[in-house]
Amino acid sequence: MKRFLALSLGASLVLLFGCGYASYNKRLEKTLEDLKYRQTLDQYLNPPAQDKFKEMNIFLRPPKPLVQTREFQLTSSPGLYDLEASFSDPQPKGGAGLRLHVLARRKTAAKKATPKGEAPAPAAARGPFKDNVFELLGNDFGAPVAELKLQDAKARKNDFKRVQFTSPTSGDTIRAFLYNNMRENYDVALIWDVPKAIEKETAATNGIRYSLESFAVGIGATRSFAGGGVEEEEGGGGGGGKGAEGAASPF
Repeated sequence: MKRFLALSLGASLVLLFGCGYASYNKRLEKTLEDLKYRQTLDQYLNPPAQDKFKEMNIFLRPPKPLVQTREFQLTSSPGLYDLEASFSDPQPKGGAGLRLHVLARRKTAAKKATPKGEAPAPAAARGPFKDNVFELLGNDFGAPVAELKLQDAKARKNDFKRVQFTSPTSGDTIRAFLYNNMRENYDVALIWDVPKAIEKETAATNGIRYSLESFAVGIGATRSFAGGGVEEEEGGGGGGGKGAEGAASPF
C-alpha cells in the first residue's frame, strides 16, 4: 500500500512539474513574441500622435517618416468631426509620398468653449459618420461614391470596414478604413493616400499594416499610451502581428 501511494505521489509530481514547465515555456514564448513584435513596430512606426489624439484617447502611430501637418490637408468642416488631422512625408522621394488623413468623432467628447468675445464657428450638420466620410472622399478625391462598397478588414485585434479606389484626379490609390467602437462611442476614419510610385514599397505597405494593427481607442488606447500596446487577439490568438485565422486582410 505504501509503495502504491509513493508511486502515485511520484506520478502526480511529475505531471505537476511537467504542466508547470509547459506553462512557463508558453509564457516565455509569448513574451519573446511580444518583444519581437514591439521591435517590428518601432522599425516601421513613429511614436504615437499626441495633443488632440491623446486628449480624445486615440492611439495612432503613423508610419515613418510621416509627421503631422500644421493644418488638415483635406476639406475641413467645422463641427462635423471632433478631430481632423493629416500626416505627410516631409521629404518625399520624387514628390511621391505617403499621406494619412484622420477623422474622428466621439459622442461624449467635451465641447471646446468659445473664447469670450468671439463668435462661435458655424457648425456643420452631422449626418451618419460613413455618409460624411464618403462625401469627403467624393469631394476631395473624386471618389465614385455611389459605387463604393465597404468590405470587412482585420488588422490584428482591430476590425475595420475598408473601401479602396483609384482617385481620378491624382491617380493615387485611396484606402479608407472606418473603425467603430459602439461601447465607447468612437467613430474613426483612417484615409491613406498612396501614390502609385510607392504602392509596392515595403516601407509603405508595412507602415500602413502596422499602424492599423497598433491602433486603439478608449481603454485600449490608455494601455497603449502607458506602454502596454501589444495585446492578445480576442479569443486568444495574438503573437507576431498576424490577423485572426480566416479573417479578411487589411489589404
